[in-house]
Amino acid sequence: MSIEVAAAAAAAVELPTEVAEKQPHRLERKWSFWFDNQSKPKQGATWGASLRKVYTFDTVEEFWCERARSYNTNCLSHM
Repeated sequence: MSIEVAAAAAAAVELPTEVAEKQPHRLERKWSFWFDNQSKPKQGATWGASLRKVYTFDTVEEFWCERARSYNTNCLSHM
């Protein structure tokens, strides 16, 4: 077996691993970040009336991307 053939065979073996590493790591369920603005509670409002969905994700990569970007809670009060 020549060196070129052996190198090509080794590269072919490594390819599925490289492809698998680039695949997103799916979570079992979708998750969401929510913001509950209690600065102006309405009299008699039901729980959750002030909840606003901020972000939904279903992969580990999306979670960490959003975590790195993380919302400033001062900005959320305008939602």
